[in-house]
Amino acid sequence: MPTITYVGRVADSRKGLPIFLDALELLLSADLPLFRTRIVGGALEETESVQQALHQTDACRESLQAGRIEVWTAVERTALPELYSRSTVVCIPSLREQFGMVAVEAMMCGTPVVASKVGGLQDLVVHNLTGYLVDRLNPPALAAALAQFIRNPSLGSWMGRNALLLSTNRFELDIITRQYIELYEVLMNDAEPTHNELSGLALLRQRMIETHQPTIEQLIGSSVLRYQDVSSSPTPSFVVETKDGKYFVKIHQKRPRSLTCLTISEYNAQSQTIPSQRIKIAQLLSSAPVVPKVISADEDSGIIIQELLSDNVSATEQEAEVLMIEASKQIRSLVAVQGPEAEQFLQALQVAATATEEERAVEFVDNAAAKLSLAILGVEPYLRQCHPQIELIRLASYLRKNSWAVRPEFGARAQSLIRFLISEHSLICTYPYLQHGSMKREHLMRRHSDSTAAVCDLDHAGLYVGSHDIAHWVYDQYARNEVAAPFHMLSQIRRLADTDNDWFLSAVWLAIFPIYDAIWRFAGGNWKLRQWEMQFLTAYPEAFRKVLLSQEKTPDSIDFN
Repeated sequence: MPTITYVGRVADSRKGLPIFLDALELLLSADLPLFRTRIVGGALEETESVQQALHQTDACRESLQAGRIEVWTAVERTALPELYSRSTVVCIPSLREQFGMVAVEAMMCGTPVVASKVGGLQDLVVHNLTGYLVDRLNPPALAAALAQFIRNPSLGSWMGRNALLLSTNRFELDIITRQYIELYEVLMNDAEPTHNELSGLALLRQRMIETHQPTIEQLIGSSVLRYQDVSSSPTPSFVVETKDGKYFVKIHQKRPRSLTCLTISEYNAQSQTIPSQRIKIAQLLSSAPVVPKVISADEDSGIIIQELLSDNVSATEQEAEVLMIEASKQIRSLVAVQGPEAEQFLQALQVAATATEEERAVEFVDNAAAKLSLAILGVEPYLRQCHPQIELIRLASYLRKNSWAVRPEFGARAQSLIRFLISEHSLICTYPYLQHGSMKREHLMRRHSDSTAAVCDLDHAGLYVGSHDIAHWVYDQYARNEVAAPFHMLSQIRRLADTDNDWFLSAVWLAIFPIYDAIWRFAGGNWKLRQWEMQFLTAYPEAFRKVLLSQEKTPDSIDFN
């Protein structure tokens, strides 16, 4: 059973126990698997006051009586490592914190931390990799971050491994003592102190590549002279230089997929990114001329060595669009989606179109999509994002059941837009096809050898219904602007889409991207509301109708209404 542990002086208001109790009440009232909570710290009379506070709400009182909430007095320091090790996540909801000894102790035991974004905690916890940093005094944000570990305990295992890697030897007494002595010597000599030591994300990345350096050198066949961290996602990425040249290196980890909060079945909730599967996809894709070649790979460690590409800064906006479409077509042509599993996928969509239970419909399509991926691509990942209209159903269900886990104003706007799109067209039953999955300008590169165009970062490649690549390309172009422009975005998709059905499906993908981005942000405890997203969600329905009405009707065109 997932276990959330709070360790701190329960009578010290600065430690944020009331915020934790508010978050706990939200979690116990939500649609979540059973979990255990331990509150540790304080004298006997102080723990009694905590129990009294827990009895004030039905959800907390029932869990306390059932033994799923335990309130302990302070324990011996020697007992803390076992306590941390037996926890899925440690919560530190402090209002102020100069350093954060509990965070250090938990991470050194291989346990991730959800902590307030205050003081020294911001330097200790690497957001999204060793835990989550949430806004202080925000119980819903704290609850949303903790819920991730309840839904998927393997998240704790993955972040815990990162936390252990980051903290090992970092806070040893002899190391800290030596650093203090060196600092005092510098100051005594009236010299200017320098700070060259890495910390946080940079230190974690450094330790990741140093841990895997022997395998990387074996795969390349040469010693690593230097490396540069070029990561833009949770997957560590580096440019490695040897005496023979430079290479692009990725280290795929076995980790939970993002947005596990949107999973339907318990089986899918445990789904993880498997390094060997990502390597198989990369090797399959490398047969396309526009995709970087795989030089070497090791499925056990998840390391893949690819040719190094250069930024394609010379391409104009129009040229980049043409290159993107060509790249998408090349990737699509690599496989033919056909056979019994393809027919079963269509049947699953037809069943979903008439199903009365939303969760059953989504799960049925998910399972059919996973089997289709296994048959076509040789991997069986959990394809949460396969058909955009199915994603609308998934999102509607999540927002309805978990309104506490998103900003209220965003949740209301998102639900309104989802209802609008669901009502615009019945479920389109068609085959998916292989696509890049994250097509954007920064992924458009060129080869060193002949300056031909190439695309990178295909970690999201898979089977998608509708022109997911076109929608993502357009979304990325406009999402960085100050003002949302859904009419121009939808018009551009209309121009690039091959058919009316393709335009509608791509338009749905376009609406889904900002909703997913916001839910992912909220689920990690980041409660920041972006005005661009609110503007987009608000203006989208009117823009959709304008683009739909402005297009010329042809004899075989479809009336979406």
